[in-house]
Formats: sequence, C-alpha cells, structure tokens
Amino acid sequence: MDHKTALNQAPPKEMAAMMLTIAVDPEKMATDWGRVQLQHAVRRCHGCSALYTCRYWLGDAHRNPRAFREFCPNAGLLERFRGDRRGKARQTVGS
Repeated sequence: MDHKTALNQAPPKEMAAMMLTIAVDPEKMATDWGRVQLQHAVRRCHGCSALYTCRYWLGDAHRNPRAFREFCPNAGLLERFRGDRRGKARQTVGS
C-alpha cells in the first residue's frame, strides 16, 4: 500500500472498536492531536502485525483492560485520549 492510499483510508474496524472499548473520543482526538497524526495512527493500524491479538482482546469479555498496551502500536496515542484513566475497559458492541 502506498503512502497516499494509506492516508485516504478510513480507520480499520479494530481501531474504531479499540477507541470505543477504552473510551477514546475520536473527534476529540482528531481535534486535539491533528489530522496528520491521526492519519499516521490509521496507517500504523492498517499495517499492524498484531491484528489477531487485537481482535481476540477486543472479543474477550474477561480481557485485561490494560493489555492493549502490550500489542497495539497506537497504545501511547490512545492512552493520551482515554476517557477512563483508571484502566477499566468498556465492552464493545459487535466486537
């Protein structure tokens, strides 16, 4: 995938589910962090080698709410915009 294609793609469903699960407001993140940085995060997610780990974590009702930090290349960015900083992950719909 070339650079221009990656920048024009929508976030993968896993990224959207991750944001919902850990209480990240995508609009606030885009506004506060900036479009270019958010596009870099989308590109990292599209090229992530932990796709199956991510999907498993998102679908596990008994997941460790902090474990995403171990596999997600966007963990640092997402942590900055978490709504619930106590580490309590929320259930996602349809994950």
